[in-house]
Amino acid sequence: MIRHAPEGHDDGVTLIELVITIGILGITFVALLGGMFIFQTSATNHARQADGADYIRQYAEVVSALPYQSCTATYVATGFSVPSGWTASLSTTYWNGTAFTSTCPTTDAGLDAVHLTLTSTDGRDTETLDVVKRAS
Repeated sequence: MIRHAPEGHDDGVTLIELVITIGILGITFVALLGGMFIFQTSATNHARQADGADYIRQYAEVVSALPYQSCTATYVATGFSVPSGWTASLSTTYWNGTAFTSTCPTTDAGLDAVHLTLTSTDGRDTETLDVVKRAS
């Protein structure tokens, strides 16, 4: 004997089920897209920070290779070209026998601390490093 489904009974999906499914897929898509955006932003920031760390080390190597300068002279890192998108600054403090100061002591103690700074032109990244110079 063949049985037929009762009249009005349909095995299809209702409009509500379809709307809920599309809503869930939409939320999933937005979450995945947001995750990809965050990943891309993080990767870009990490690459900029790694570049900055590499640049400041190169800068420090050039300054380390310079001969010691007395208080009257300043260190000029002529062998370092500042990468595009970055600005460089250099300041020196002098050892007075007990601490580093910004003014040169009356007698040169033969020890300087050179403070190197690289800042991205957009101001988001700053790298600093200190190099200590000693008289021979």
